[in-house]
Amino acid sequence: MVLKNGNGKISHLILTRLISINMAEYAGQGDTALTLAEECAEVIQIIAKLNRFKEQGSNWNEVPPGKDKTRWEMLEEEMNDLLLAWETLKEERDRAIGGL
Repeated sequence: MVLKNGNGKISHLILTRLISINMAEYAGQGDTALTLAEECAEVIQIIAKLNRFKEQGSNWNEVPPGKDKTRWEMLEEEMNDLLLAWETLKEERDRAIGGL
């Protein structure tokens, strides 16, 4: 799901609300920074596969074999996950600093 404001960008308010709702998703699942790194790797993989198969006609609007979304939709989804992981890490850091 992609949440955008009128300018086509994810607003800070929407992202903050999404973080509040989804904080439990990352709870107890290991290091938050590692989660961010994994999300970065997933974004890299989508872009790398697009480039690897470009000579065979791959493009952002293509639905890869075995998938139900276009490469663009997959990238949007992973970018939203990446932003959520980033905001989660920032909030975790802010809580740690506030507790000092």
